[in-house]
Amino acid sequence: MSDASTFELAAAELARLGITLTRLPGEYRVNYRNAGDATAQIVHTLDLALAVGRVMAADRPPAKPIRRRYRPRTAKAYNRALRKKHMRKLRARAIRQKDKKE
Repeated sequence: MSDASTFELAAAELARLGITLTRLPGEYRVNYRNAGDATAQIVHTLDLALAVGRVMAADRPPAKPIRRRYRPRTAKAYNRALRKKHMRKLRARAIRQKDKKE
């Protein structure tokens, strides 16, 4: 197995765990996905990079929950929702009346 495919397999394995693996000249950089340089670790062998990546994935700090901001509906969206609700009600009534006739 060539070095390139070994690296690609290792990078894919760590990517599934949320870790990025980057090849630098003579060393490998292991870091969390979308993280800054402060959390990156530099190692010299691919085997050590895999081990460090697995440990980093296991010891990952919990992610902060995403806080969604309240966004009020526009008048157009509000009226569209009312129209859809009304049409659903009419459709249900039509289906009930059709079932009574049969």
